[in-house]
Amino acid sequence: MNPKASWLAVLLVGVLPGQHGHGPKTTAAPVPAAAPVPIQPVTLEGKPFPPVAPYRVTLPRPRRTLFAATGKEPGDGTEAHPWNDLQAALGELGPGDRLLVRAGDYRVSLRIGESCRNGTTKEPIQVVFDAKARLAPEGELPGVAIDRTDWTLVGGALEMKESAAPGINVGRDARGVAIDGVRVLVGAGPGVRIEPGVANVTVSNSRFLRAPGARGGATAPGIEIAGGTDRVGLVNDLFAGQAGGSIRIGSVFPGTPPARHVIVRGNTMRFDDTAAIDVASALDVQIVENVLVQPAGAEARAIEVGRARGVVVRRNEISGFPVAIRVGFERSEGAGPAEEVTIERNLLESGPDGGTALDVESAHGIRFSNNVVAGYGPAVAVFGKPRRTKSVTVANNLFLKVSDTAFVVADPLALALFDYNIYSPEGAMPAVEVEGTRSGLDAFLKGGKMPHSSVAPGVVLLQRDLARVSGAQVVDRGKLLPGLEAKGSAPDVGVAEK
Repeated sequence: MNPKASWLAVLLVGVLPGQHGHGPKTTAAPVPAAAPVPIQPVTLEGKPFPPVAPYRVTLPRPRRTLFAATGKEPGDGTEAHPWNDLQAALGELGPGDRLLVRAGDYRVSLRIGESCRNGTTKEPIQVVFDAKARLAPEGELPGVAIDRTDWTLVGGALEMKESAAPGINVGRDARGVAIDGVRVLVGAGPGVRIEPGVANVTVSNSRFLRAPGARGGATAPGIEIAGGTDRVGLVNDLFAGQAGGSIRIGSVFPGTPPARHVIVRGNTMRFDDTAAIDVASALDVQIVENVLVQPAGAEARAIEVGRARGVVVRRNEISGFPVAIRVGFERSEGAGPAEEVTIERNLLESGPDGGTALDVESAHGIRFSNNVVAGYGPAVAVFGKPRRTKSVTVANNLFLKVSDTAFVVADPLALALFDYNIYSPEGAMPAVEVEGTRSGLDAFLKGGKMPHSSVAPGVVLLQRDLARVSGAQVVDRGKLLPGLEAKGSAPDVGVAEK
């Protein structure tokens, strides 16, 4: 198995790369898939959707266990006499060492740099903070700056107040960094910034909240992954109220290298001021099994894909966003289209004001299939025209509570396939808009341009179970697409496959 495939497989099954053996195990606290108002949870065949999979970090048995604490006595790193200078303690650690940082307030900016050693893949240097250990750096320096290889940070809290510095900065010389179970109060800068050139970084089971009084803005995402990074995993993290969105991947400026091989899995994102996940420039991104929630009246988007190729959005729950997914938005001149984007088996639910589930503007090779979309209108809008936009597939989707407009297509030549969908209106028959001409959905379908699509009023999900569709026949009614599972003679319409 090649290194990239191995790394992705490890993240999908929930064991940290290179971390095996004995030692404390850390697991994310359960995070409910909350919605803007209390509603019945979503399930698939009676099981939670998206599926909940713990991500465990198992640390290797340490070569030495050393100690640090607040206090006036310098100490020697033993349990009886812990170091009182946390920065100096980091410089004493070697491969396989574990430093246990006791509870207390540490008003310091830590630098894992030239004065510190590198760990190894088999023997990372481990810094494990007590749950009541708190770093409160002063000034405009990162709370923790990491510029060495094979370091693991576990636990603790960072309070960045109004600082524009990152809570944790993973620098260009860092490799093999694991961050687990950290709590960051994000200020005016990112909670974690991963710089260009960094490879093999995992941030897991951590929480990113906006610091009280922080001015925030576009410079303050929860996690910022710069262009030129490789193999970054964000797993089972919680983001809430981020001014700059939860996760930003790559740069919007042409000429900058893309971020490569990023996986975003099992995270919860709530109440961001801008796009929750912004894939500005990237190659090979997997966004799977996340919960993204936005309150009524907010203008943020759930997922935005810009100059990227090979993006997969699968098995996510997206609720309350006026625009759920926007693909190919050109934010700078010459940015180029999004390419090879697959969006499948997601639940997309609008807020009370409706909106657009899928907005395609400049993209090549987009597939939107086997999703359940509820309350949006237009549910799908393909604004781009050839040559800017081409090879768009919209198939096997179940559109519920369709209001006003079912879909908008600026130019049918941009489509590879737009059929095998079921539309369930809410109230009056919705319209469609094709090449600027509006007509009723039922009349348009009778025209024969989408012969395998249908209108079915009153379709519902019984007990919000994606596998219990009432009011329409969905089993074996879809179109077999490359790589799509089908248990019967054809795929089902919607998320479930029976």
